[in-house]
Amino acid sequence: MAEQTGPLKLLFKDIAHSIRQKDGSTGLIHANDFPARILTISTGGGAGGFAVPLTVTVDPGAVVTAANGSEAVSGTAGEEGVVLLTLTAPGLWTVTGTLGDVEKSTTVEVADGYSAKFSLTSRLPEGYIVVDYISNPNLGYIQDAGIPENITGHTIDMQADFSESGSGSVMGNVYDYRRRSTATGSAKYSCTQAVTYFYRYNSELSLYMKQNFIFNQTSQPSSSLLNYNVFTLPSESGVVNQIHADFPNQLFRVNQEEIETIEYTWKSTQYPFALFARNRYYADFGASASTTYGMNPLNFKLYSLRVTENATGELVNDFVPCKNPEGLAGLYDLVKEAFYSSTVAAKPFVAGPEI
Repeated sequence: MAEQTGPLKLLFKDIAHSIRQKDGSTGLIHANDFPARILTISTGGGAGGFAVPLTVTVDPGAVVTAANGSEAVSGTAGEEGVVLLTLTAPGLWTVTGTLGDVEKSTTVEVADGYSAKFSLTSRLPEGYIVVDYISNPNLGYIQDAGIPENITGHTIDMQADFSESGSGSVMGNVYDYRRRSTATGSAKYSCTQAVTYFYRYNSELSLYMKQNFIFNQTSQPSSSLLNYNVFTLPSESGVVNQIHADFPNQLFRVNQEEIETIEYTWKSTQYPFALFARNRYYADFGASASTTYGMNPLNFKLYSLRVTENATGELVNDFVPCKNPEGLAGLYDLVKEAFYSSTVAAKPFVAGPEI
């Protein structure tokens, strides 16, 4: 064929460019090869628009057929030895190449698609599943969930169901250091206590708060000086209780009912604030100091827990009951972007219904 010029040449260039776009080739295509090359380009799709491209590299001039049951597509390789087919259904395809009296086949498994799941409305990272609550029938606990030690500068808002039987600590920490000194010749007794924890006993939910300082007293303090101040809060069976504890303003409410309190002062325990139990640092007069984590764990259903710093109004903890990507039940703190499960792996929390 004579070399074309003018508009016809531009048309041929456009056709060749379109063929290369479709079959992925990059070489020169002669106009004489246009029909064969166009035949190698399969278009369309099967039921539901299913279409998966298949590139077959084979000898130039070979006829390639791909068959899957009643579905079949075919094409002829051009001088570059490439056939681009569109497979119209998932499953096992038999791909056959024929050149003269030589024929060879291979198979290609085509997946029926892939799935991905994510939520644009979930507050948690991908893979986490929000649940209605977590419970603690195995009596585990969270040793340190990042709740401020100086909790009395904050407000706690919690939703919890205490219908399960048993007594124990909901959350909190205790610092109880008692010292006996004979450095000046005669015994002197000192005591420092700092206590903040919620405790459930039978049908009552109590908030224990105490700061107690005694320095160089000549006699050992009586046990009455070491008793905790107790604020008793009602707990209704089968009800998700709304608990509000505003420590700086000494305002405590359960289910919108305000609880009368007495004034108190407070000192930081400097020990982690536990959840589903309490932590305790203790040293008796003359005895070695000891730290106990996870004292008196309690089984209850925790629906939500938020801690706010009163001075700034800043939310410092916002716990959401959930399951992590491995299926482990726990709490995800939206503020700290951290997940907390039971500190004791053998005593896991149990997740409620997925939301």
